[in-house]
Amino acid sequence: MAEDCSSIPTVHILQIIKEAQQQHGLRHGDYLRYRQYCSRKLQRVRKSMNVTCIHKPRTFQYRKFSAENLTDAKYITIPLFEAERCWAYGMQLKQEATTDNRKRFQMLRKLRRAVYHGVLLETLSKNASVIDAATKLEAQAYKAWLQGCYEFEQKNWTKANEFFTTSKKKRDSTALADLMQMRMKISDEAESLMLSELDNLLTECRQKQSISTETEIVWCNHRVDFAKPVRVCTFCNSLRDFQRQVEETNDYDGKLALYERLLSDCRDAIQSVREEAKGENFKLKRAQDGEKQEVFSNANLLYLYLTYVRLTKSTDRYNMMIEAMQKKGAKSQDLIRLYDSILQNFAELQQLPLINLDQCFADQICFHVAEIFYSQKKWPEALALYQRTVEYINELKQSAAWKSDENVYVSEEQLKALLMSANKGKYQSHAHCLVQGEKEETMKTLVDEEKVIPIIESLDTFRNYTPADLKGRIKLVPIPPSFMPIPCKPLFFDLALNYVRFPSSLDETLDEMEPNKQDNKAGGLSGFVKGLLWGANKK
Repeated sequence: MAEDCSSIPTVHILQIIKEAQQQHGLRHGDYLRYRQYCSRKLQRVRKSMNVTCIHKPRTFQYRKFSAENLTDAKYITIPLFEAERCWAYGMQLKQEATTDNRKRFQMLRKLRRAVYHGVLLETLSKNASVIDAATKLEAQAYKAWLQGCYEFEQKNWTKANEFFTTSKKKRDSTALADLMQMRMKISDEAESLMLSELDNLLTECRQKQSISTETEIVWCNHRVDFAKPVRVCTFCNSLRDFQRQVEETNDYDGKLALYERLLSDCRDAIQSVREEAKGENFKLKRAQDGEKQEVFSNANLLYLYLTYVRLTKSTDRYNMMIEAMQKKGAKSQDLIRLYDSILQNFAELQQLPLINLDQCFADQICFHVAEIFYSQKKWPEALALYQRTVEYINELKQSAAWKSDENVYVSEEQLKALLMSANKGKYQSHAHCLVQGEKEETMKTLVDEEKVIPIIESLDTFRNYTPADLKGRIKLVPIPPSFMPIPCKPLFFDLALNYVRFPSSLDETLDEMEPNKQDNKAGGLSGFVKGLLWGANKK
């Protein structure tokens, strides 16, 4: 029996589907891509295990297998990915079923089919003797989760809550089963080494347990009790170890996932505080000048602290994303949205009471605004803001808050890096301003020269006139026109006129022309007829 149990190792069902979902589309909500991956996965597994379905010309026979035929851990993945494929198809139809009821009915059928495969998975793991307890617990948790999803879409809230609660309990039991299985696998040879490691692990667990018993923190010279609600207590205890987890994680995606999970837990904790307060009006803005600061309740202090954590960790997340994008060579325009989000977080932080963050955050706000102007190639504005950032940093170093280490968000190393970046941006902006000034003077000179030249002399050049220029006088032609040199006429051509005889009067010219007119009249029609009949007189 021991050999049978050791023949198939533990199948971590929840880990398998989580990795598959994150790697094949569900990170971006692409259920179609994940469904296609499940289909290809099923085809590969069935072909490798020789359990493909039978295809005939007019029939299709589904190939089933029982618990007695389980000889490999791959058999478990067949009903698992059958359920995942149906569930992904249902979620895809849910996205598309905005107004179409037919797609909603199809979605419910697919979810019902996913529940069927989930029940089949649980039955196979339960009846198979080669499956260990951890795999059975994960199969039960997965089946309960599928049933909860189906009941949720059916709007059976009570049943859905019961199934989801059962799934959560099964997952917790799975973790305990993994620890018990690890303890049972210790061999006699390595018993001393493994036991020493387990002792160290138990010591760390006791230390964490002692830390988790602390239910108070000191924030802004106020004691905040976070014993209730339980979700807030869990979040505050996990927050203590968050920075260490980020430092130990080398992958960018892993760090981003840690931040997203922390921010999600923080939002849930804030919602729990609101529900616990039962309609209490929280004071979310600082008192104006001259107003007396009111006393805050513990719920209000807890809400302000969680809001502070959410905004600061969100800012850290955006900064990490900006650093990653800059390493990849992203354009400055792509970073403007992230900078805007950081500025929005800073604006909300400045409105929180009990926090004097003007000096701590003014330099960062000014620096990020300067970065935005620099990316938009507004050099004078960026230069002024970079200079103001340097002044803010110097004021912060001389302030009492920096010397007493109270309400200081940035560390000394971060402040040095910020000062170097501000000086670098200041020098670059100054250089761009000088270059831009030279270009503007050159362009202005060229434009002025073009405006002086008349239009008739530069018809092949486009003039970019402004409405103000059109109101004035535009020089079309030069007035007076400029003189042009022409070749001089030789003088000996004018001497020929001296030898030309012109008539003295018009009467002499007419007298010379009258005899010719009379001869023409005499030789009129009779001359023409005589010439035709007897021929013309030849002289």
